[in-house]
Amino acid sequence: MDESLVSALLPSLPDEIAWRCLARLPRRSRAIASCVSRAWANACKNKSFIRYLRRSLNLPTEYCTFIAVFDSRFDGDYVHATQHNTKWLLVDPLSLGAQVLPNPLSAISVEMDFCSAATNDQIFLPQVNQTKEGFCSYEIGVGRWKSVELPPGKRCRRFCCAEMKEFVYLCGGLINFTGEASKSAFRYHNRNNQWEKLPDMIAPRINCAGVSMNDTFYAIGGYCHSHEGFPQTHASAERFDPTTGQWTLLPNFCAEGLRYAEDSAIAESDFAVVENKRLFAVQAQSNEVMELDGVKEDWRHVGYIGGVCEMRDCGTNYKILGVGSELWAIQYRVGKSIKIYSCKPGELESLIWRQIDVRGLESFDHVLTGTTFQV
Repeated sequence: MDESLVSALLPSLPDEIAWRCLARLPRRSRAIASCVSRAWANACKNKSFIRYLRRSLNLPTEYCTFIAVFDSRFDGDYVHATQHNTKWLLVDPLSLGAQVLPNPLSAISVEMDFCSAATNDQIFLPQVNQTKEGFCSYEIGVGRWKSVELPPGKRCRRFCCAEMKEFVYLCGGLINFTGEASKSAFRYHNRNNQWEKLPDMIAPRINCAGVSMNDTFYAIGGYCHSHEGFPQTHASAERFDPTTGQWTLLPNFCAEGLRYAEDSAIAESDFAVVENKRLFAVQAQSNEVMELDGVKEDWRHVGYIGGVCEMRDCGTNYKILGVGSELWAIQYRVGKSIKIYSCKPGELESLIWRQIDVRGLESFDHVLTGTTFQV
């Protein structure tokens, strides 16, 4: 054990044992324990060491979920996000309680094309102030948002981003407002606040989905514009291996329906990874869920969100999140309350869903973005 990390927590107890006791406390209880003394407060701030102790004790990994919601009923004729019709929440998956974060929006409204990613200590989302392109970063330990500039030449619209280890990967998107698609790829190291240019992707992609799985980053689907100006959807994906620094094209990766609807570049599928090894997707304009068979490299049907097949409906949207060993599905529709379903993917051929009640989502009917991270 690093002696520099240890201070006297309990005078009558060896420090190593005291630290192990602290690591066994649930995350919410550690927040209360930080009020005991200055030594306890400093110990609870050392999250990386507590995570190390929990892994050494074979304790379950703790997660938190970030969800940003929007109320379109605030002004039915206004389809932009503002300070007044949005809420930014940290949700505890165990208690289902939600902590309201400071609102990062300025008085200026923004388009609702958010994506987000999170590392152990920070939440990242595109800069929401239209006067400056970049990221907003929420420091969980500090409790405030700060600005992070994007790398030179990278537009902050319709790209994908995902977290892997201590990096946030950012790929694709719009080069300019004419709709030209980008192949560029970067990653941001949150420890030293630096961007690193990665090799370009093989194909230009707008609004592709970004996920990390098995220490590999995937850019899935998306679209580009043809010479005639029509959107051309991608059935392929690309895989980036950080150890080799190379992209690999995965042709025909997306099953039928797991990409943008042919008549619209807006109705996209959503993807989520459970336990860093199982990739799930929900079909566009549908509640059908599919899982990637890693052996056959093919998709298989595993059920319907909520348990019942619904007719394809362009008005109802779904976002799925991997929350530890659980798969969450968020259903939202204009004028209707947000619903969240949860299941635990096991060895069963189909998923068994249950509806859960997350406090703080009342009176909202749209999900801007969401992501999950370890704490």
